[in-house]
Amino acid sequence: MRSVDRLRRRGAFRTEVGAMPADEAEHWFEDETPVGIDLDRPGIFEWRIEKTGTYIATSKETTIRKRLKNYKKRFRQLRNHEPYSSTNPDGFRKIHRQVVEAREKGLSVVFAAIENCSPEDVAERRRYWIGVRGTLNV
Repeated sequence: MRSVDRLRRRGAFRTEVGAMPADEAEHWFEDETPVGIDLDRPGIFEWRIEKTGTYIATSKETTIRKRLKNYKKRFRQLRNHEPYSSTNPDGFRKIHRQVVEAREKGLSVVFAAIENCSPEDVAERRRYWIGVRGTLNV
């Protein structure tokens, strides 16, 4: 992984009416993933939303990087009033809505991969992290 990918990033989020380009979703949150966490492996990660709480998420069947890419796609779709999917147009989860709402209000959003773990341990580790700081996992 390039070291630049590890840098904390914050960019503008489009608050005026209009579509959010795909590349804009790349820069509207901070990435606080510590050095040593491999985004190309399964594991646990979190979304921290200012004045809202923390959501613990996992990547069991795929990598953290692929899950992050999927989250960014869902945020962009929701912001652009696009359907979740053709068979489930309103399938966005609460976390998708909370992140988009926070950014529209100008609140900070932080992504951080917390740990790598084996797919077999993901459920147990997720329960642990929810107990420690997963305030939005209800």
